[in-house]
Amino acid sequence: MSEELNHLVNKNAQGRRPQFLNTKTEEHLLSMTMALMQELAVTRERLDTLERVLEAKGNLTTEELKSYRPDETAESERQEAQRRLIATVMRSIEQEKHALEDLAAPEVSQLHVVSDDEKVA
Repeated sequence: MSEELNHLVNKNAQGRRPQFLNTKTEEHLLSMTMALMQELAVTRERLDTLERVLEAKGNLTTEELKSYRPDETAESERQEAQRRLIATVMRSIEQEKHALEDLAAPEVSQLHVVSDDEKVA
């Protein structure tokens, strides 16, 4: 992950995050859904603008748009954009993970994973 993406994922807002739902899992899902909605809305607006401008200028047909295949540079840029989107959507979960990792070492080190042999029926 690039340094910039790392910074985006690990950037914390000031203060405590408000909680509207019953569990952290629900909160994470809400946060991810809202991030996706925001990204999708911006993308659709930009796509609509682009298509209208190109159509008005007569520079591109619908068939040309559908048959376009990106070159290596464009494909690489698209993959980076996808990584950014994933980092944005997964931000709340990554922040929670980092918060758990920041717990004091003695507390975490005293956790014990129960093996199959130790499980009680």
